Amino acid sequence: MIQRPGFSAFVLTLILLAAFPAVLLSQTAMLKGVVTDEKEKPVGLVNVQLVGTKMGVTTEKNGSFSIRVPANRNLHLAISYVGYRRQDTVLRLTPGETKTLHFRLWRLATNLPGFEVRDEQLRTENIVRLNPRDVLIAPAVSGGVESLIKTLPGVSSNNELSSQYSVRGGNYDENLVYVNGIEIYRPFLVNNGQEEGLSFI
Repeated sequence: MIQRPGFSAFVLTLILLAAFPAVLLSQTAMLKGVVTDEKEKPVGLVNVQLVGTKMGVTTEKNGSFSIRVPANRNLHLAISYVGYRRQDTVLRLTPGETKTLHFRLWRLATNLPGFEVRDEQLRTENIVRLNPRDVLIAPAVSGGVESLIKTLPGVSSNNELSSQYSVRGGNYDENLVYVNGIEIYRPFLVNNGQEEGLSFI
């Protein structure tokens, strides 16, 4: 029988590859645990980290986790979650050992410093003053002050021929108008015989 050198190397490689995971498993241990809060409710998405390594997991919704760790060495385990005190523990596991731990996280008591709110915004009046010259160039059918008022932002009217208008979605009888410093009750004048579409000035 003729032996092929390539075939022997191939078989030897297969044996080594099959034995390699067993060797790795014999040098590691399994760490399992549950993380709860102070009321014994499970906490999900908690960081479980082996300090000094890139090894780590996050807990499931039920607070459980499992991680394969190196055996025969001191392991610094850190459990952290936002708003809770960090838990640290050091442990050492033998090869093939499975250890189950329970961690309880306590909320951080945070005292907020006092603060004061100051308003430094400049206050302006909600009164709009009209220039009488603007009435002469106002593009409207009636040519009165009402037509100029209807062109201001936030003012609306039913139609162009109506002298009634509303400001910022209010009713037509809620408008406050001053003429030469005297308050004019516009709806009162309209209801007392003033014809619709004519100016009150």
